[in-house]
Amino acid sequence: MMEEKRLFLRTHRLQPPDPYFSREQFLRYHHRDLATMTEQELDKEIRRAVVAASLARFPSWAAWWEQRYQAARAERARRKGGGYERR
Repeated sequence: MMEEKRLFLRTHRLQPPDPYFSREQFLRYHHRDLATMTEQELDKEIRRAVVAASLARFPSWAAWWEQRYQAARAERARRKGGGYERR
């Protein structure tokens, strides 16, 4: 019982803001959010997303963090001048 509560408290913080965003809302949210981060914050967010995806309690949360990870990597690549950017 105590172990379950501890696990819940640890993983509950990993709940995404809204795992049921539409794809357009999702991309807008990540683009706006990640574009305002500094380089160090972006690296930290990438690491956080990897850990959160592996510890997520539900598949939808894991998928959300996986997409967050991909969006953060794309933002980092865009800043460094690499990667493909749609116009």
